[in-house]
Amino acid sequence: MKPRIKKIILKIGMMYPLIFLKVFIGFSINEVSLIPILIISLVISIIVIAFNAFDYDFYDDMDDKDYFESKHVFFLPYSAELWSRIELLDQDEFGLSNPIESGSVLRYNVNRTVISSVLEFDRKGEEIEMTIKGGLLNIYPDKARNYKSARRILHALGWKPSNMKTE
Repeated sequence: MKPRIKKIILKIGMMYPLIFLKVFIGFSINEVSLIPILIISLVISIIVIAFNAFDYDFYDDMDDKDYFESKHVFFLPYSAELWSRIELLDQDEFGLSNPIESGSVLRYNVNRTVISSVLEFDRKGEEIEMTIKGGLLNIYPDKARNYKSARRILHALGWKPSNMKTE
């Protein structure tokens, strides 16, 4: 089975209990039997994952390991000029806030409507590791928002997906 199909099935399985609880709480056991609630929850899970799949399939350069994930890691060669451009990123343009620099790590919050993401730049010798990951529910797909944000930031730094390596 293809890795992307496996991830879709896995994410439906992970989404199902969350949606089941949400639907189950909305009904009283006396009103509706459990079987329709199970079926409704499965259908909603499949629909949610299908809508996410459209957003992830938009990026043909996305690696299979990044597919349906909200955490993405990119490696850039270190240079003082690049590091200074990272420090001077336009926070309003990319929705960044609360920059925290500690040693060789620069961390930003990426503002989202519901749960914010975290963008982190870490200098490791001759390369810079850029990580963007979801907040509390980072195991669930995020409609490729983090990947899109990472690509926009990398493009602003002068990097294209073809000349960078991923984890």
